[in-house]
Amino acid sequence: MINPKICLMSQYIVSTQKVRCCCVVCGYKWWALSGNLLKERATIYVQEREIRMNESDVFLRKIAEIEKALEAELYNCALALALTLPDICGKVEFSNIGNKKRYKDWFSSYALPYFTVEVTKLPSKEIVEYTLLSAEECWALRCAFLHAGNYDVECVSLANVHIHAHKREGENYIHMTRDAQSADWDVIELCKKLCLAAREYYLSIEDKTRFDLNEVRIDTW
Repeated sequence: MINPKICLMSQYIVSTQKVRCCCVVCGYKWWALSGNLLKERATIYVQEREIRMNESDVFLRKIAEIEKALEAELYNCALALALTLPDICGKVEFSNIGNKKRYKDWFSSYALPYFTVEVTKLPSKEIVEYTLLSAEECWALRCAFLHAGNYDVECVSLANVHIHAHKREGENYIHMTRDAQSADWDVIELCKKLCLAAREYYLSIEDKTRFDLNEVRIDTW
């Protein structure tokens, strides 16, 4: 069982091969042997640098709500909010351009590396980069899901899109796959990767007031 705080950024093939890993707590990245990640001592790779969220820190709280929704298996809620993260970050980074372009430009600049894996081609052993989710596809998914409640990504060439939630542990599994005509995306990995990219971007911005956000505050008695 892989530590839930470790996100794989490259494809698992054999236990003796190194894979790219990322800590979902702090965003730290490193290379590790696949076999080691299946052992209890994999926790030594995780940097336990908890991000303490100030009560006024609306953006980090949005990310925390996505993660809590995933834990509660509220996948539609998690996906809906996760798909807005490039909207929020794109407005900060590219405030002078239109919504669609800044969404895709931010995704390409900051989120795409999380959705790009290195695959070893056999028998040549050539290492090639493989994109699991592109900026155009993420934008299309965002529009379809938020506006129509479906995964009908009409503006891209994918003929078939399937989104699933993989919860089984203790087995080798590729969470996100795609080819020229179809895609099969794990909603848990998709949301986690968007959260990782958004959190890392947010922490890199010195002036947090650029994230001019409001939220619904509910008073309880």
